[in-house]
Amino acid sequence: EETPQVYDCECRNFDATIGLLGGLPAEVESVVLNLKRVRRWPKLNVVVEYPPIQCADPKDNKVSFELVAGENLKRALQSRGIVFEDRDAKKCDFCGQKCTVQIDTGMQLLNPMGLTEQ
Repeated sequence: EETPQVYDCECRNFDATIGLLGGLPAEVESVVLNLKRVRRWPKLNVVVEYPPIQCADPKDNKVSFELVAGENLKRALQSRGIVFEDRDAKKCDFCGQKCTVQIDTGMQLLNPMGLTEQ
């Protein structure tokens, strides 16, 4: 009888656990995964506010939706139809200025800024 091989995935987050399972050798025929606790990721209410000049009347310049903590902010916004200006353009096509993203509350929920974000 074969001795079972044990892989430690205790106290790892979802991505690390899936990475470990995805990295198992191809010859592994079955896996037993014991879960001690599954924790839901918090959900965040996000409000995107466009400059009023970009919205035709009577359309509201605010868009609200829900994100999951840990989600990539730019990809999440783009997948929900939020339009970003062209980074390489000298000015925004809509307002004629350089558009930015401003986080009013919840900065502690974001990952540290990368070089391009700074």
